[in-house]
Amino acid sequence: MPGARWRVMSWEELLIRWTARLAVGCYLARIAVDAAWPLSARRLVLGRWVWTVGCVIFLAHVYSVFQFLHGWSHAAAWEHTRAVTFATTGWNSGSGLYLNYLLTLWWVGDVAAWWYRRDWPLARWPFWSLHGFFAFMMFHSTVTFGPGGWKYVAAAALPGLGTLWLRRRWQQAHATTTDQDVNPRV
Repeated sequence: MPGARWRVMSWEELLIRWTARLAVGCYLARIAVDAAWPLSARRLVLGRWVWTVGCVIFLAHVYSVFQFLHGWSHAAAWEHTRAVTFATTGWNSGSGLYLNYLLTLWWVGDVAAWWYRRDWPLARWPFWSLHGFFAFMMFHSTVTFGPGGWKYVAAAALPGLGTLWLRRRWQQAHATTTDQDVNPRV
């Protein structure tokens, strides 16, 4: 068809794209679980599983990108990151690749810490520093590497998650002592 915008993607391209999308989806689901429900054993178990599955999917994404797109070359990954970042933002650097390495290590470490010490996500500074960095990376990666329409999905997700967070804060402010009792060691 002349002028058609659609093309058939290889299974490698589909794997790269969908592992990225599913990892972001798991990240958003984890935030939604944390923001929507008051602290309970059920929330911690669900959050831990969503977080673990998201990490495994993200590792599959990293593997597929390096295997099928970069040929296990750091230099090729750097150049690809530089070129896409420059085309999208005008910033001529591939240094975001190191932030992706940090994201990978931090996510794996956080999952391991949560399975080892089940009250791990309750510590405030690790929780907020991790999620601040992850939110930046997920938004930036979606805007930089995602298709045009996903930029709007990312922009719409932020107010939705903010609304869930405000709702939970209101619930916490109006909860009784028995509502807040929980055993985080699930």
